Amino acid sequence: MRKFIIALSVLGAVAGFAAASAEAAAPRGGPPKFFDRNGNFRGYAWCLKQATLPAFDCNYFNFAQCQASASARPVYCVPNPHAVEQGYDPWAAEQAAPVSRRKVRATY
Repeated sequence: MRKFIIALSVLGAVAGFAAASAEAAAPRGGPPKFFDRNGNFRGYAWCLKQATLPAFDCNYFNFAQCQASASARPVYCVPNPHAVEQGYDPWAAEQAAPVSRRKVRATY
């Protein structure tokens, strides 16, 4: 009986590890991430760009977030160059993004 319980627990552990690895391999939701040809992470859909520097700060998920960070500074928001190179249109994604609004029940 003891061997049966040990074998059953080992089998359960193996099944648990298999389920966890399958869950880790499944794509998760969230903002799209962009990578260069070498596989290096190059940020999200929107970037801050300073006119005098060639560097981009591509840590913004949407245009509104980028604009809020750019306010009162001499920078402007541009689509991520790696995203555009891969055929992603951030303007279309902004318009197609669903807006979730919670319905509030009115009590009288």
